[in-house]
Amino acid sequence: MSDTIYLMQNDTLPVLYVQVTDQNTELPVDISSATSVVLNFYARGTTTIIASEVGTLLAGTVNSDGSITTTGYTTPGTGGRVSFPTTAAMTASAGSFAGAITVTCAGGGVQTVYNTLRFTVKALLAS
Repeated sequence: MSDTIYLMQNDTLPVLYVQVTDQNTELPVDISSATSVVLNFYARGTTTIIASEVGTLLAGTVNSDGSITTTGYTTPGTGGRVSFPTTAAMTASAGSFAGAITVTCAGGGVQTVYNTLRFTVKALLAS
């Protein structure tokens, strides 16, 4: 999760697709039993959450070539895949942002993905 996601100010697309993987094995993490998966969006260098977006678990896993396979991963979340909306709250201001993914498990435990997503929101140019 080291690449930067580039967005334009005030945009509400694209949908963001993420695969949660184990940082040691790089294998997908089964999040199918999670009660929620949330993307907390904040300005880099701060801890104030600007937006909390609830994710949707997806079936399948991402192959090394970027394609998706559902073989063995037909239940949403078993292959670690989740989608998040891009919202107006996320793109209201231009700047550098980060997104932390938090998984809440059925037993109440919470795990935050160690690596954060990086975002740059570009200001709209005056026409």
